[in-house]
Amino acid sequence: MSRRDEIIDTLTDLIGSLPNVGTVTAGSCPIGDCGLESADGVAIAVEIEVEFGIDIPNDENPFVEDRDGPSRARTVGQMADWLLKKEQDAQ
Repeated sequence: MSRRDEIIDTLTDLIGSLPNVGTVTAGSCPIGDCGLESADGVAIAVEIEVEFGIDIPNDENPFVEDRDGPSRARTVGQMADWLLKKEQDAQ
C-alpha cells in the first residue's frame, strides 16, 4: 500500500467516524458531499494535525469554506496529496 493510500484510509476513517456521514471515498468532498460544515472541519483538522504531526494553517484548511480565498484541497484525494506534500517538505 502506498503512503498516499494510507493517508486516504486515515482520512476516510476520521471523516467517516462523524455522525450522519455515509461512505467516504477519495473522491468525496467532506464539505458538500458528506454534509459537513466548516465547524465540523475545524475539529477534523485538529485530529489530522495530531495524527500526522503537522500544522494546518487556517488559510490552507481544506474544511473551511472560503469562496474568495486561495484554492484549497477539497476532495479526500486532494487532501491526501496535500498532506503527502507536507510530509515530504518536512523531511
